This record gives sequence, structure tokens and C-alpha cells, in this order.
Amino acid sequence: MIGLGLLVSILIVQQGWAITVAAFRQLTDASVTPQTRITLLDALEPLLPSNHGSTTPSQIEQHTENLLSIKDLRAMRAGALMFVDLTAEVPRMLSVEDASTLEGKIARTLKQARKEIAEVRVKFHPTESDEVL
Repeated sequence: MIGLGLLVSILIVQQGWAITVAAFRQLTDASVTPQTRITLLDALEPLLPSNHGSTTPSQIEQHTENLLSIKDLRAMRAGALMFVDLTAEVPRMLSVEDASTLEGKIARTLKQARKEIAEVRVKFHPTESDEVL
């Protein structure tokens, strides 16, 4: 009888520890995995100017001439949510209205790729199109 009670106690402690560790991981801010970062960059690829000759109709539809490149994409987890920061290189003469439209398009694209994204912050860096590598 004591053996059965000891076994039940060990199982309870083990489950309690697993729940505590899982809760701690959700409560602490943590960076996303490199694979998740690549997934986010891949989701933005159709918005960027094409460097290759083959583009699909959906890429042509999503493409915007105002987005020259994406730099410094960072994503952080906070619990079950994800927050994304990125720098978008845009033409120097881009209007505020066009920048706002582009910001919305970037946010929608990322949120469609990953449902847990709660917020996307975009910093615009004005540049000449021939400066972008």
C-alpha cells in the first residue's frame, strides 16, 4: 500500500513540475527559433521586388514597388503571443499615406502567415533604390 502511495506521489510531483516549467516558459519573453524567423521572412518575399524572372500571379498581385527590402527582422514571444519588429527600406520620396498602406500590408501578410502574431512594428528607412543590395 505504501508503494502505491509513493508511486502516486511521484507522478503528482512530476506533473506539477511539468506544468510549472511550461508556465514559466510562457511567462518569460523569448526570441523565436531561427526557423520561425525564416518563415516570417519567406512570408514577406512576395511583397519584395523580384530578383528572378519567374513570378507567380499571386506574387505580382501582392508586390509593391514601395518596399525595397526588409532588414533586421526580430520576433519575440510573450506567452502565447508573438511580437515582430522589422526595418523596411523604402524609396526616399515615399509619402506618409503610402508608408501607412505599406505598413498595413506588411502586418496583414505576417499575421496571415502566423496566427499568434499580436503586433507588427515597422520602422521605415528611406533609401535610394540603387543603394539596396
